[in-house]
Order: sequence, then C-alpha cells, then structure tokens
Amino acid sequence: TPIGLEFWLATLILQTGFLNNLFFRTWKHQLEEAFTYGFTKGLSGLLSNVFRVPIDQISKSSDDIDNNKHEVTFHYPNKSSSSSDSKDDFCDEVSDMITQPLRDLFQSSYDQESGAQRKLRIQLELTPKRSVFHRLFGVPFVSRKLVEEDKDLLFNMYFVKGENGKYAVGDQTHFMNAAREATEKEFDRKYPVAEEAVTYKLVTTVAAEVMVICDETFRVWDDETGELLHGWDGDDGDQGEKNPSREVAHLVTMERSFVTVITPGFTPFDTTFSDETISNWQITDIDDLLGPKKWYHVVSPL
Repeated sequence: TPIGLEFWLATLILQTGFLNNLFFRTWKHQLEEAFTYGFTKGLSGLLSNVFRVPIDQISKSSDDIDNNKHEVTFHYPNKSSSSSDSKDDFCDEVSDMITQPLRDLFQSSYDQESGAQRKLRIQLELTPKRSVFHRLFGVPFVSRKLVEEDKDLLFNMYFVKGENGKYAVGDQTHFMNAAREATEKEFDRKYPVAEEAVTYKLVTTVAAEVMVICDETFRVWDDETGELLHGWDGDDGDQGEKNPSREVAHLVTMERSFVTVITPGFTPFDTTFSDETISNWQITDIDDLLGPKKWYHVVSPL
C-alpha cells in the first residue's frame, strides 16, 4: 500500500489529523492496541458461541484497552457448557466481531467433533504480549463489494501496460490516480444525477493485518485414552516439570467499513469530512484458516 494512502486510511480510522499521523507516527501503536483487544474479545466470543461455554469463563480481558491486559482461557468440555438459558452468556453478538465464513469454519469443526465417536478435550490459554502492525489496505470511498465485482479494479491500480505490451509495477502516482478514478466512478454510479442541495454517502472498506505475539498453551487430547493429538506438552524445566506454554505469532486479518457523509464541493482525497458513520471491526481470518488469498490481493503478471 502506498505510504500516502496508508496515512489517509489511518486518518479515516482514528479520526485524527493527517499531519499528526504523518509526523508523530503514533497511529500504528494505536491500531496495534485496538487489534490486540479485538482479537482476544473476538476469539473469546467465537469459542463461547460455538462451544456454548459462558463468555465470562473464557474472556479475562478488561474493558480498558489501555491497561494492556488481555487473556483467553478456554477449557472444553466445561462444567458450565450448555448449562445456561441466557443467550448473553454465550456471546450471541459474536456476529458483530467475526465474519460469517470464519464462524462457519469453527462451527463445522465443532459439529464434526460432536458427531465423532472419539471425544476430545481442549485447552487454550492465550495472553498477547505485543502486536506488530503489518499493513492497511483500502481504496478511498470504494467498498469491498465493488472490488469483488470489478475484477480489474485493483489490477489496474498496481500495474501499468507499456508500449511493448508488457506490464510493469506502477508508481505511487499511478496508484493514487487510479484510486481517484475508481472513487469518481463509484460516485457517478451511485449518484448519476448530482444535486447541489443534498448530501451523499460513500463506503470505504479498510482491511488490516497485524501479527499478535502471544504466550500460548494449546493442547487437544483424546478424552478416553489421554493421547495428545494436537499441541505441545513442553520441555522439561529445571525442576523436571513440563511447561506447555510457548511464544506463538498469529496473523489476524480484520475489516471495517466507513460510511462517509459528504456535502457538495467535496473532492475525493480531501482529508476532512462533514460526518462519519463507523461500523465495528470484524475479524475476517486468523492464520489464513480460510486460505491465503484475500479480496485485496492481486495476482502479478510479472
């Protein structure tokens, strides 16, 4: 993603000044903290919803994301599993945090385990230590839906065809000009007849990738035989005991859509907007469980 566009997206996300993001560079740290919190809350909610374990027995995070304390503690079977009649106990609002394809994947795994003759015992204890921001992607005022419908849109932003008929990677100016054209095309599509006295709404879908580094214990046993099927039992410590915890990095992909209300006289890359309506961040993938190809990836012709 071009540097200028990345700063623009940070301005859109954090609602801070463009120059502040450019010179102080604090926006990456702010996003890292927010994504770490979102990852632990989303994962806790997903496990609670799928395995029907009360959310307060999984999520050990505080509602204050600045205290840097986030934990996930999950044991299955759980003595409280499916014992409550309250939907709130099982985090049924998980749809606000996790997209449907990822929820379906976890649900399918659970359904397979429930129908299998071999019953499993699962332990997951996870405490994030730090996050490393990887990248942001988005086309100003262009939604994911539009990108998926127009297969050539991103390709034409990244690559330029030379006189010899061969493609080359375009520079930042080419990318930004192509993004501007996409913005204007989307505006004309949604509002073929512009009127001076009305406001307009355009959607920007922003995708973000962050590495969340955790101290983690993950083990899956055959409940009848005690055989360890997945995970790591750990190395022998100084006193002969085993420590199953180790450092693990998770690649977390998130998305958020911004509905921008604009007024007459608006220019596509203006960094001040009259109003913003913002949706929640949603986790779209963890460790490429749904596959490495994302909607914002482009196959290189080179």
